[in-house]
Amino acid sequence: MKQIHYSGISARYRDGKGIPLLFIHGFCEDSRMWEDLASKIPNHPVLCPDLPGFGNTHTSGQLTIKKMAEAIQDLTRHLGWNELLCFGHSMGGYVGLAFAEYWPELLSGLGLLHSHPYA
Repeated sequence: MKQIHYSGISARYRDGKGIPLLFIHGFCEDSRMWEDLASKIPNHPVLCPDLPGFGNTHTSGQLTIKKMAEAIQDLTRHLGWNELLCFGHSMGGYVGLAFAEYWPELLSGLGLLHSHPYA
């Protein structure tokens, strides 16, 4: 997978055919948690960001779930991806829910893994 740094975050991504898959890691994790799964779907476009403060992404200023979602949205627009299937693990589910709240037109689906929609 390729590495990209944009809008304050670092991410691993791969081009392919079909609707891009966005995998968002949980608290104290990073994009590497999705490597095994991503390797099992080799022809699909995939995006695995490192959220601010985790993996290869540094943090500056106050972090919020909304700011994390905004950074991912900026990155997906930069890549030219206008439709996504999003999967969020734990805190990544909260980021995915924020993404769905602000940019529902970009999502074809949202999966929550060990997460929930409650505050």
